[in-house]
Amino acid sequence: MAPNSFTFNWHPFLVFSIIVSTGFFGGIINYYYSFEGDNTVKNKERFIRCVLLSIGSSLLVPNFLQMISSPIIEKSLENSNLYLILIGFCLVFGIFSRRFITGIGDKILASVKKAEEKAEIAEEKAKKGVELAEEAKTENDSTKQQVKDLNVALSVSESNTELLQEPQEDAYEELINKANDFVRETTIGNYAIRLELKASLGREMGLIIINNNLDREFILSQSSSEGIYLAICYSVKLRPRIGDFTILDKISNKISQKFTKYQFCDSIDKLIFRKAMSSSEYVKARKIIEGFKISADQALLQKIEETTQLLNRRVHGVE
Repeated sequence: MAPNSFTFNWHPFLVFSIIVSTGFFGGIINYYYSFEGDNTVKNKERFIRCVLLSIGSSLLVPNFLQMISSPIIEKSLENSNLYLILIGFCLVFGIFSRRFITGIGDKILASVKKAEEKAEIAEEKAKKGVELAEEAKTENDSTKQQVKDLNVALSVSESNTELLQEPQEDAYEELINKANDFVRETTIGNYAIRLELKASLGREMGLIIINNNLDREFILSQSSSEGIYLAICYSVKLRPRIGDFTILDKISNKISQKFTKYQFCDSIDKLIFRKAMSSSEYVKARKIIEGFKISADQALLQKIEETTQLLNRRVHGVE
């Protein structure tokens, strides 16, 4: 079995030797060269300082060559004439060590700062992309729920089932129990599931009011939970009628959740399309939903803007 052979890579050692030795020679020149306006007394301490500064400056040559994308060091392995150019660079850096150390240092710091700025811009763009993706997902989820609401509303309007003449006590009890459990049952971390649950319970409670002909004024006198406010909003949006704005007006300043405020705006939309509001109610509704902008998220702000545009058109007599 042949012994393992070892090949010494002399190139890095040679380059380092050139840099240090040329730097040393540049320090000597720096020491003896009389610069304009330099009246410093030449002594041993200054000689050591000049040599050390010169060698340190020469050691910055590889950084400088990298900054200007020069392949001198890499190509010198193939073309030995490039060593002379490297020596020239190191000598200049050594002689003018103070200037080059300061200049290269400033450039390196500027490059680091520029890299940090680019990283911040990239991070900001990534963050913006995530926000846009979340907004798109939120809009998509809201659209799905609106389609379901529309289907339920159509089924309610097309139903020929006569409403009960006398509301049933158990219907009131069922509604209030569901409304009281609304916040607890919809406290879930996953946004999509939480939205689905809220919309599903809202439709269910709204249908209880509609199908059992429940008195909403009486409901408000018995309970004042967020679930009840949502149930009333859904009862209006699923079957909008003249006079419904009055009950919406009564709960407008009691609503706290963004989801309920969103459904409130949607209920106003349905009343507008059914022409079930008076001119004074258009103005009042516009003022109410303007107050919803406080602490509103992007989805709610967009909904407020849409509803406000509808109200403005009706206030100015535009169909």
